[in-house]
Amino acid sequence: MFVSIVGDSISTYEGYNPDRYKVFYNRTMQMANGLNSVYDTWWAKVNQSLHAYLCVNNSYSGSKVTTQRVKGIIQKRFVLFY
Repeated sequence: MFVSIVGDSISTYEGYNPDRYKVFYNRTMQMANGLNSVYDTWWAKVNQSLHAYLCVNNSYSGSKVTTQRVKGIIQKRFVLFY
């Protein structure tokens, strides 16, 4: 099974995102946050438990996966895959 990731900053990891994508977990941030290898990321742990392989990590540092309030109205943003 192959799994692809669409996420925000905490889903990035240097060397595992498309070229020119901004990553949060560069070497400096990996060390500062106790990530000794890619296998310390949440998505690598999920893949290991599913016996899956990473297809694409399409995450970008600076993007958000969140709820936003605009003029008092809550707008939820999500991506649906099937």
